[in-house]
Amino acid sequence: MVDINKEDIQRIASWRKAGLLLDVDSSSLTRADGIELIICSDGDHSHDWITHHHQFNKRIHIFSHHGGAAVLGIDELDNPLRVALLKQLVDGAIMKDIHTIVLGVHYPCAWARVKDISVDKLLLMLREAYFVTKALFSSYSEKKFPPQQGELLEVIPILHVFSGSKRRQYIVKM
Repeated sequence: MVDINKEDIQRIASWRKAGLLLDVDSSSLTRADGIELIICSDGDHSHDWITHHHQFNKRIHIFSHHGGAAVLGIDELDNPLRVALLKQLVDGAIMKDIHTIVLGVHYPCAWARVKDISVDKLLLMLREAYFVTKALFSSYSEKKFPPQQGELLEVIPILHVFSGSKRRQYIVKM
């Protein structure tokens, strides 16, 4: 496992103090129709994600790969993973009638370390992922999601932070 450094702990604390990171509670994540959850495939953390979100939602449609939702924030035209994942998100939302997508990244992250991605850059990538996902679903919502199915789409960006045995999830305020 990758350890978090003191500077990053202080940076994250300053984001919390500034109101950019909000604590996750049951009211912020409970959805009757379930959620689509995009997480990193890191086996040291996937259990935390799933058990944490199962407290609030019994229906979780999971997408998992290195970097989690951060790959949606890689703004490259030739990013085949981004294209494929966005298509799967749309398909999953339609097939399962789910109206909430939780975009997850965690820090520290081995994938981010190998790619030389700082916590600042990871948050920027999560922000890009949020806007890309919102834009995609806005273009699909009128023709693919009839009004009787409810409003689509809520996108909730989450940063999962761990330091030693301490683990916290924060909603990233957009």
